[in-house]
Amino acid sequence: MEKQFTKTTVASKEEVRAMMKDLFKSNDKIFGFYTSHFDRIIKDEELMVVPIYNRQIHRAHSIFDTVDVIQNKFVLLDEHLARMETSCNLVGIPLPLPLATIKEKIIDLASFCISHHNLENQSFSMRYWVSSGGENFGILPSGKPILYVVAFPYPKESQDVLVKEYSIRNVDPKIGVLATSKTTNYLVNSLVTIEAKKKGGYLGIMTTKEGIILESSIMNVGFIWKNGDFVTATFDRVLKGTTLIECMNFMKEKLVPNGTIKKIVQRDFTVDEVYENAVEMILFGGNFIIPVGSFDDRIISKEIGPITKILQDNYFQRVLAKAETVPLNRYKKSIPNPKL
Repeated sequence: MEKQFTKTTVASKEEVRAMMKDLFKSNDKIFGFYTSHFDRIIKDEELMVVPIYNRQIHRAHSIFDTVDVIQNKFVLLDEHLARMETSCNLVGIPLPLPLATIKEKIIDLASFCISHHNLENQSFSMRYWVSSGGENFGILPSGKPILYVVAFPYPKESQDVLVKEYSIRNVDPKIGVLATSKTTNYLVNSLVTIEAKKKGGYLGIMTTKEGIILESSIMNVGFIWKNGDFVTATFDRVLKGTTLIECMNFMKEKLVPNGTIKKIVQRDFTVDEVYENAVEMILFGGNFIIPVGSFDDRIISKEIGPITKILQDNYFQRVLAKAETVPLNRYKKSIPNPKL
């Protein structure tokens, strides 16, 4: 007897809109979205969409970055925008708008979100992407580059708890432009953390096959050596993290001159050297400075180290002192968008 199949229903526009409203919901509240497709801020979550033929989706030919808003101030906004521009240059994507205009679009969205979600003096994050665009599914770029910006809750991470980390050697690390630019190709990053979680670790530390330390899946990593040096990887192998750079600038200005740190060293070094020399291990990223207690089940420190604590205590005071304030009066509560 011939098996009977029920054919797939063809949806109407009305059904799609109703299903999007019901199904397209993030686990976290999304406060707002900007797309240069329309040059509009969109506040309805189900309408925060990217075309299926966009190369950000089917070729991962796009870059992204994230800036946080804390106490109504952008943390290192210009530094993040500069890194975005550098990443675009590295992967061959023209900016979709002048850099100053991109900055204004991010500021607009932040101001809108504060007004419409009562976020004044609260913290939230803004992630933005520059896609090479696309008008088909081909391998070569076509169409205009596109800017997307989204605002969402600030991540919750504890800086007061020592985490466990593991070196991950069974996942080939990123190399070349994938390592030094912030692209949306995060397959390696994800696999590294999956492997770390299997061991009971936090994020996982990428290493070469020879055991040279690189970075974690989403953060830079640095060490305090027994001799007082601060040691981290060279930036020709890893991403230039804004949190790490800010902390290194503080060390150069304050901690090296007063002898708290002997010197800052960027070079290749191995897992075995960490086992032998590290007295503090620190993760840097997303404005977090996270202490590591053990590495590959070897105890680094049983409590937050003195250098880690100094960096934590001084970081936000420094970055907020020079931060740009979000204008709070650009947007008032508006009438909800009409039904499309």
